[in-house]
Amino acid sequence: MKKTYKLSIPYLGKVAVVTVVSFSCAISAYQLSHNSSIFSPRSKALELKNNQVIFSNQDQQTNTHQEPDESQYLKENQQSLDKISQTNLNNSPYLFKNQGRVDPTKIYGQIGLGVNGNNTIGVNPNGTGDGNVTVVIPGQEIPINNTGTGISNEVVDKNTNHDNKTPIVDPDPIARLPDMSNDLIYGDASTFTNDGILQKEGASYTIQFLSTEFLSKESVDQLYEGCVITPWKLLCNTVVIIAENEEGKLPKLYRIEDYNDNFKIGSYPQYATEDFTVKFYFRMNASSPWQEYEVTFKVEYQTRISLQDYNQQETGYFYLKKEETEDLRKYYNLIVPTYQTQTQIFMGWKNEDGSDIDSQTAYIAHKKGRISLIPLEMKDLPEGYEVQLQSEYVFAEDLYTIYNYAFTGYSGDEFADIHVPEEVNSIEMNDAGWQDFYGDFYIPASIESAHFGWSGLQLYGKYIVDENNTKYSSNEDGLLMNKDQTIVYQTPIADAIYIPKGVTAIKGIVSWFVSDVYFDGPCMVDQSSFKNIQTDTIIHVPDEYYLDYFKKSYRRFVTNLINENGESYDYTVNNNLVFLNDERELVSTMDSAAGTIVIPETVEKIDDYAFSGNDKITCIIFTHGDVELGHQIFKDSHVEEVNFLTKDIPVIYSDTFSQADSLKAINVSINYYELYDDKWKNEIDQASFALLSETDSSFQTKNGFEYLEMYYRDRSHATILLNAPTNLIQFDENSIPGVTITEIGQHAFSECKNLKHVKLSKHINQIDSYAFYGCEALESIFSENTDSITIQENALEITDSWLFDLRYMAFNAKKAIFENDYLPSVTRQMYIPFDGEGYNGGNTYSGAYFIDESYGGEILYGYARGTDQNGNTVTVEDEFYLINATTDVQGDVATKEGTFEICTSAFEDVPITSIQFNMTDDMYWIDDYAFYGTNLTGELVLPDGLGPIGQVAFYGSNISKVIFPKNYGNDTDYPARLWTNTFGGDESLSEIVFQNATPIELFYNEFTEYTFGDMASEDFHITLSGAAKGLEQKYIDAWKYRFIACEDNDPSVNEEKLNQSVKKIAGLLGYTLPETSTQPDNNQEIVPDVEKAPEDNQQEVNDEEDQNDQQDENKQEALENEVDENDN
Repeated sequence: MKKTYKLSIPYLGKVAVVTVVSFSCAISAYQLSHNSSIFSPRSKALELKNNQVIFSNQDQQTNTHQEPDESQYLKENQQSLDKISQTNLNNSPYLFKNQGRVDPTKIYGQIGLGVNGNNTIGVNPNGTGDGNVTVVIPGQEIPINNTGTGISNEVVDKNTNHDNKTPIVDPDPIARLPDMSNDLIYGDASTFTNDGILQKEGASYTIQFLSTEFLSKESVDQLYEGCVITPWKLLCNTVVIIAENEEGKLPKLYRIEDYNDNFKIGSYPQYATEDFTVKFYFRMNASSPWQEYEVTFKVEYQTRISLQDYNQQETGYFYLKKEETEDLRKYYNLIVPTYQTQTQIFMGWKNEDGSDIDSQTAYIAHKKGRISLIPLEMKDLPEGYEVQLQSEYVFAEDLYTIYNYAFTGYSGDEFADIHVPEEVNSIEMNDAGWQDFYGDFYIPASIESAHFGWSGLQLYGKYIVDENNTKYSSNEDGLLMNKDQTIVYQTPIADAIYIPKGVTAIKGIVSWFVSDVYFDGPCMVDQSSFKNIQTDTIIHVPDEYYLDYFKKSYRRFVTNLINENGESYDYTVNNNLVFLNDERELVSTMDSAAGTIVIPETVEKIDDYAFSGNDKITCIIFTHGDVELGHQIFKDSHVEEVNFLTKDIPVIYSDTFSQADSLKAINVSINYYELYDDKWKNEIDQASFALLSETDSSFQTKNGFEYLEMYYRDRSHATILLNAPTNLIQFDENSIPGVTITEIGQHAFSECKNLKHVKLSKHINQIDSYAFYGCEALESIFSENTDSITIQENALEITDSWLFDLRYMAFNAKKAIFENDYLPSVTRQMYIPFDGEGYNGGNTYSGAYFIDESYGGEILYGYARGTDQNGNTVTVEDEFYLINATTDVQGDVATKEGTFEICTSAFEDVPITSIQFNMTDDMYWIDDYAFYGTNLTGELVLPDGLGPIGQVAFYGSNISKVIFPKNYGNDTDYPARLWTNTFGGDESLSEIVFQNATPIELFYNEFTEYTFGDMASEDFHITLSGAAKGLEQKYIDAWKYRFIACEDNDPSVNEEKLNQSVKKIAGLLGYTLPETSTQPDNNQEIVPDVEKAPEDNQQEVNDEEDQNDQQDENKQEALENEVDENDN
């Protein structure tokens, strides 16, 4: 069994899942934007801007594949090269600055225009002719033959002999080797150097050519039709890997990153006009035979588009295939910084000749070869208009980022109309809530999203939306709405706002300056819409839909809801039922009403259609019969059964149960069935009468409790607690003698304002909605059920406020059902089994919980968790977490033998006076706030095995003396440790005793110097006894930096300040410091402080300092020489 789990961070159920998914998307987007040099203006290739590579003009061989119709764009390409004067080549800023590589005019071979359009560079394009050529299949590993003669040096020299002649210019920036650093297989490959590889005995070797199809598009400077071909470009369009294979070992990989004495290139075409082949020559080292490899290069792209900035320098580029399009908004950030306020708008790019392109969002090239696009002129905005370039993710076949403009602010004339620029795609005025705007706000067709901050725009004019906008619209009253006008996003400030018929939601805040809001037609808006209307606003609604508006706006607008005549209805809500006339008339149900509903005895009438439309209530129970049931009261509801458990027969109509498609049974208590049968057989329709049946269910009372003995249609049985007496303080299975409760009904304890403890027996398998709602004094709920439990929506809510007295709610059931994915607001106080299923929220501390009732109240424990030999989490039966205690625990308390951890806030504000620690002797924890605000007095003795003690763990108690153990815990990852505020808050603490030779670790923060508790008594001191006795200097050295809130040996610490810390600790220890000039570090020798050192000693010190200074000067001079050599 491995070590018991420490509970440092509680688990909060499902909350973390969404976070993980959202973070994965963010990482992918980040990698996409940063791994792509095409998208990044800071990439290595783009740093060269328009630097050009100079190559040699050479003799050509005939290429029979040259097509005549390619000549036009070849000539155009040559014309672009000719723009750089041959006479000024040596002074051109575009010349490739070698950057430490071999001179390209010597390595890249013969280049030039051949006679009659011939397009081949080099000698002997047909290879050696001896049959030794290996045709490469991309990605396939090819064995390297290191025996035999291979190809002769003479042949290789002839085929790779590229004599220098008249140079010409490649207009493209120097290509980049594909970055393989993050590749799981090839990322660690070593560089294949000019010395080659010395062959190992018993090893075999392979060579592998990876083509661009194996590489990410963004990592390769692609070949495109008409581009100048150079050996370096070809090397950058493949990855060549050498593998050294030894039996029983992972292959050692080498990557060819340049041409050298052992890797050369043969002939190649001058321009890329179609797919072509090139021969490469490779040998392991100078003693190995040459091998010849034929590699096919595919020319997949038709065009390379160069994006120019305003200095006529290339700032970005991309490639296009035939008929392929590109969104130029991907590259706007190369011209304009993002998320910075601008008063101009970048309009995109145009053709090099100044003509407009077809589209910025779907650019298509109309010719082959190299195309340059130049930026359009910036557009100036009107005075006071502010925009920002902002990023936006596009989820298409590939996730990518585009950049659009957002209208972010206006600082002009507050009485002028605002016309959002047409070039803007969004409105992000999130900080404009403090400004007043008195003109109209015009929104163009280009706007796709609009946000005005949580408080909305303080607009006294109207929102006016272009009719061609596909996302938004406005009406004659100036409301900003969605296109089909079902959602109101923003409302202007006016005396009254009119919400049109058909609106289903109000998303934006309605200003508190608006005094009246008028709704037209049926209530279609959702409940959250009313939260956006100020509570003192008068809500006007049609009288025929008044009840619907009341239910949707309940808890926010009760008195301010009026009909056309200015009248209000006196509706009230209780247990999710809507009443009139002091709950004598039941008129409807709230949407949240669910499960089993018991009709209150105050009800004298149930209105027509009262339960109509409710889809959550399944069972209705009548415990009294003096009630009138209206017409079709269950129409279109999901009520499945109605139970009459009273002798008094309700008044009904012939259609009372009609149109209730889900109704399957009308149950009558077996004792009264004949009475109902005789009276109703002629009063209700035959279909409803056929549902009449007997039931053994009954309504009961005992000891002030009301409960139902329910037998359902499937003959399952439940004993449902309906109401508890109002003076109840504690509830458990003995509260109703002889009755086994299996279900806690809705609002069962709602009137129990003094209820403090609830212990649910193992038989209780369901808790209904709002069962404990209103129990303001409730501190504990404990469930003994270890099987399965159902939690209805809102079942565990205590109050509407976050302020409640609940200290814990513990469940032991291995399976839970939280209806409608209900997440309790008390999830921080909820403890569930770590191996439980179906819970929503809660702390997974233990596999099982129990309570100790020995000290006047309840102390909640959990069995500790450990790990078995297979790594599985298991329950440790002899070690425990002390999780929490109720405030009626008092006096002298002892922890359970084997307690491993006293959890956060376990005894916070609990009036215990002493604590006996019966802890695990090898390691235990005391967490933050564990004994905060208790009445602990006198002496506190901490047993062996102590680990960390948390923040304010004993703060605010009345402890006068603390005795630390002789032996600390055995977990070196979590040594014994104190916070500066572990103790304090009163003046009672006078002594702390340490007995361990190892000074306890002091935890601090950078803002607070360490103390052993504020407000300690004036005579507070620290005593070292046992193994710690006489080790005052050791303790001082361990603590001196902590007392000034610094790390050990912090070089920035002022010496005087460190000396003050030393003196302070020494004073607490009652220790007389040796007289020193400087308090030494742990291993420094003490130098006397009071008496001045003799002159000869002082001279030795000075000589040593001079010698150190000379050594430093020598080191600095050597470092400068090394830098100069590197520069050279």
